[in-house]
Amino acid sequence: MRKIFPLALVFAAVSLLSISCSTDYDASPEVAGKDTIRNPFQGDFTAIVNGVQFTADTKSFTDNTVNNIRSVSFSGTQDSYNKDPKTNSTITVVIPNYTGPHSYAVDGGMSGGGTGMYIAMDSGTTKNYVAKPNDSLSVINITSDGDKWEGSFNFVAAPSGSGDADNIIISQGSFSIPR
Repeated sequence: MRKIFPLALVFAAVSLLSISCSTDYDASPEVAGKDTIRNPFQGDFTAIVNGVQFTADTKSFTDNTVNNIRSVSFSGTQDSYNKDPKTNSTITVVIPNYTGPHSYAVDGGMSGGGTGMYIAMDSGTTKNYVAKPNDSLSVINITSDGDKWEGSFNFVAAPSGSGDADNIIISQGSFSIPR
């Protein structure tokens, strides 16, 4: 009995040391840079499209600088009710010459403004809409570009290649997407 008690104490001490010195479980240790991959389900991206609520399931942004010109874009995709990958809708706003948080007129990317797009995909058939430039109510307003990209937008979009037929009104758009 005298030999078992010290042996049990040694075993208990080794067990405690091995537990306290272990690291957290990592299911995919071979993935380098995995902590820099942004979760596309984080954040908010909403709008009203022709009077119907649009709430994005996935959200994304780009922030690129080429030849000292910084461009940013923000996108939200709303899946169909049954999550059919061939049926969804996407809103994208783009500022090709981003100069910081303030209001950008929707001017098709000309004169320092921005543009917007709406893509509706139904059973694999895509219809593209592009923001009509120089509409006095169309604006992209960036309020924060720190830890989160935050802002709002409104624009009228027309089907690509057409005039005023079948316009779509995108109003009360807002986003808050973490970096």
